[in-house]
Amino acid sequence: MNHANMIEDKYLKKGFIIATVCSTIIGTFTSSIGLWDKVKERRKQNIRDSTQDEEIKKLRERIEESEKQARERELKGPRESRRNSRDEVTDSFERSSALINREFQIGYDQLGRKFAIGDMATENKLQAQVITLQQTVINVLQDALESGRKLNRADKAKLIAASDAAREGSLDALRQQRQRLALAAPEEMPRQLQLTQGPPSRSSKSSHKPLAINFAPRNDCRCPDCGVRVDVESDDRWVIEKRTSPPPSPDGYRERRQGRIEFVANARFVIKCHTHHGDFACVLCRKHRESDMLCPTADTLIDHVSKEHSISELMKEPDIEAV
Repeated sequence: MNHANMIEDKYLKKGFIIATVCSTIIGTFTSSIGLWDKVKERRKQNIRDSTQDEEIKKLRERIEESEKQARERELKGPRESRRNSRDEVTDSFERSSALINREFQIGYDQLGRKFAIGDMATENKLQAQVITLQQTVINVLQDALESGRKLNRADKAKLIAASDAAREGSLDALRQQRQRLALAAPEEMPRQLQLTQGPPSRSSKSSHKPLAINFAPRNDCRCPDCGVRVDVESDDRWVIEKRTSPPPSPDGYRERRQGRIEFVANARFVIKCHTHHGDFACVLCRKHRESDMLCPTADTLIDHVSKEHSISELMKEPDIEAV
């Protein structure tokens, strides 16, 4: 999805400054993805050209290597194979584009025209992000495309770091503007903003609703609300093992032997924990603790749940079942 066009169609014709700059940032991410794809394709072509005269000699080696990789993928399973095949640079660009677009939409929905018009402070911060991002993309991708050189890990790290910095800087600028405008005119704030400031309520019926089609196997696994790609498919499951203490014997002593109970967390549990920043906020912490626990990945979320939450808390969660 071209998020720059979404903003442009709705707002740019009206001359709104912040909408214009946001569109420029998102357009830069879109152009960067195009350049990145060209560089990758150029590298593949160079490899094909340089090895053409040795194809017959190396054909058997490639076939054997492909068969070996296929066997390894089968052993690893679909989730790990999918994670290893991800293009981190493209993912970073796409994620940044989607999050900036979403943050702009939030501000516009809450504050209307004045948010899209914005102020000089926000404009300057956003323009700085555009300049820095474009400089990095030009220095790395454009240079590689024109010179034909191969990108190394340092180049990829620079691109991801530039994407992350531009995203966080832009989100911070938009959020600060939203806060300034909200404080300046609190009486104009819509009622829905007040309702969303607390923890979201979850109906007991939500666990019976089907997941979005995005999370079906082989789909893009993007959240339909925030656009973030979540590395989870609808058929994914996680096993959580908890140890139980045996009851005391009649003479007051506990037996040394401990019991064990297993739980299975389904994909819905992990998906509903994800945030629009791309990390995961534990919903069990939200219910049973004073603050949420943020985890960078789905696996670290499950590890946290296994170590920090009690059996009784797991039993109360509709998307975690005892087996």
